[in-house]
Amino acid sequence: MEKKLIDELREKYGSYLMGDEKPFKSFKIGDNQVVLTNERLICLKSFPKSFTPVFYDDILNIEHHTFISWDKLVRGVVLLIASVIAFYNPSLMDLVFDFLRQNIPELNSLLSLSNPMQVMLLLVFLLVIVGLHQIIQFIFTLTGKLRISIKGVSSLRIRTKFTPEVGDLIKTLEAIRKDGVKEFFSESVSGDKELEIKPGQTCIIKEYRPDKSTELFFNEVSNPELTGLYISRLNPKKVSAHPDLINVSYYWLTDSLTDMDSVSPEPERIFALITSFLEKSPNAQSIILFDGIEYLITHSNFEQALHLIQGLVDKIGVHSSRLIIPLNPDALSSKEMALLEREVSTVL
Repeated sequence: MEKKLIDELREKYGSYLMGDEKPFKSFKIGDNQVVLTNERLICLKSFPKSFTPVFYDDILNIEHHTFISWDKLVRGVVLLIASVIAFYNPSLMDLVFDFLRQNIPELNSLLSLSNPMQVMLLLVFLLVIVGLHQIIQFIFTLTGKLRISIKGVSSLRIRTKFTPEVGDLIKTLEAIRKDGVKEFFSESVSGDKELEIKPGQTCIIKEYRPDKSTELFFNEVSNPELTGLYISRLNPKKVSAHPDLINVSYYWLTDSLTDMDSVSPEPERIFALITSFLEKSPNAQSIILFDGIEYLITHSNFEQALHLIQGLVDKIGVHSSRLIIPLNPDALSSKEMALLEREVSTVL
């Protein structure tokens, strides 16, 4: 899955998402936009505007079917033929009026106010409108419908012909139902191009949770020749059992007093900690994960955080180390993000 695509989908459909929900694919189906996330399916329609969320566990069946309503075609043709006959035989309306006068005298006063020709034209108009409506409905049935059967509620039906996009949506939903959304989503993420960071580089990874950053960091420190420094807002108790922490120094980024290894969110203290680590590590044999820029900014300001990154980039280059910085793109303005991206080697 391409990170850029996920970011684009989140920016476009962010107002429809819950908490940490992540969109990973979008389909244009008929006049609807169907978005798949790691939690559910979302069906959006612009006119009339509608929003229909469906959790994957509630999906019973997905199919595209075509049921041709021949009866609508027959009714439409009959009504149009009747309108033509009525139009070219205006005397028929006179016969109708005479029949009503003779058999229903109570209508005489009303019929005297009506003109048979005007009534005939109105009838022809109504026959044409209803007949055309029936034929249009028949034509619509030729395209078919995508039907998603949902537990406990009416099925979700989208009028559309069977396109490659419809086939891809059905195939994807079937895979999610078969494997489970968590497994399917994990496999989709793991199918990305392998992340790589070279000595001397500082890399910003845009993500809402530091999943890829952490994966990249631990993949690197699995090499016994590398030593790692892990600075994070994550409580040490949640990472202490990680198998690759043997050659990693972990520091909890917090302003609370603690008996664990920690560092306060002050740029000069963080800079001193990282500098000390780099000076003790042989060149090109260290890697650092700094997860907490957003926390640092809330305790100081963006300018101080930017200066810290600028200083760290220089230090990383001198020591041929590697620095990974996960960053929530929604936490900064576009200008602030651009300033940070300009300083680093790689942005993923």
